[in-house]
Amino acid sequence: MARDPKHDVLFEAVTLGPKKTRNRFWQTSHCAGPGSERPGAQAHFRGMKAEGGWGVVFTEYCSIHPESDEYPYTSARIWDQGDVVNLGYMCEIAHRHGSLAGIQLWYSGGNAPALESREVGRSPSQWLSPFFATRSVYGYEMDDLDIRAVINMYVEAGKRAEAAGFDLLEVSAGDDTLPIQFLEPRFNRRTDHYGGSFANRSRFFIEVLHALKRALGDRCGITTRFEMDTLHGPEGVEAHEDAVRLLELFRREGVVDAVALKIGDYAEWGEDAGVSRFRKSGWMTPFIKQGKSILGPGIPVVGNGRLTSPDDMVALIRAGVLDIIGAARPSIADPFLPTKISEGRVEDIRECIGCNICVSGDFT
Repeated sequence: MARDPKHDVLFEAVTLGPKKTRNRFWQTSHCAGPGSERPGAQAHFRGMKAEGGWGVVFTEYCSIHPESDEYPYTSARIWDQGDVVNLGYMCEIAHRHGSLAGIQLWYSGGNAPALESREVGRSPSQWLSPFFATRSVYGYEMDDLDIRAVINMYVEAGKRAEAAGFDLLEVSAGDDTLPIQFLEPRFNRRTDHYGGSFANRSRFFIEVLHALKRALGDRCGITTRFEMDTLHGPEGVEAHEDAVRLLELFRREGVVDAVALKIGDYAEWGEDAGVSRFRKSGWMTPFIKQGKSILGPGIPVVGNGRLTSPDDMVALIRAGVLDIIGAARPSIADPFLPTKISEGRVEDIRECIGCNICVSGDFT
């Protein structure tokens, strides 16, 4: 069958710095269990989505240094040459099908269990992790030398990712990772030039992005997945307050080639991956629309929201809500969703119903 012409916009290329996607379908970073130590599973799980038409496929969260060791939870890693080789296989398979490969650079500071590396993460201030308090997980407060060291960790991890073949380097700024810890007053109690005012609290995040841009921006797309609202009120990041200011800063500083927007954090999983009983498809649209209006036409926006209807996708693009269709769960439910739209087989799409068995499977 021929593709419905009204869906053609979904298959337009999008420029991301030095890279260009083949369409507007972007499999966002999500966990599945392979990490870096099961390279075959990692490569073919993402590779099937590339084969199915997803123009961009991402790893799950990927630790940049042993200080951000998530063990006993399974994450990807880009610590050393072994990880370069293992994750390189994923890039090879993605490229074979014409897709871009993305990696999410992750440093969780004082929230890393580190039960394998036994290292202690660095954080804006010293506190006991609210998620792993029973395991006495904590971080120690960074001084200026620590901050320079961690920024360098991002850059060195980015270089290893480039060597593996990744096209897009995404800084995780959600799920209580280090950039969002600096932004949130509940985590950042500093009184120096990295704490207090928004300008100070945003400094670390912008410096990380600038460093990646300088080192790798001519060869890799530099992106971020940013939590517009952490749902913690004034002690966190709020969509109409610090989120607005940060997106304005992205636009002014020119540090990102795309922004993937979301809300919720570790403690608010139900907001990020809401089940269908409580969240309809595209329910995050008001937040994403606000973000896009601030970033403007120069910075592509990726939006999630359990989108499975091509008509809904087209409507969001035409309305200027987003530029790229992001998906995690719908890409699991149907790895061939883009191809089915392209071939005019919309009725064959296996829609994600938001049952969240994939989420529970990851946690077990």
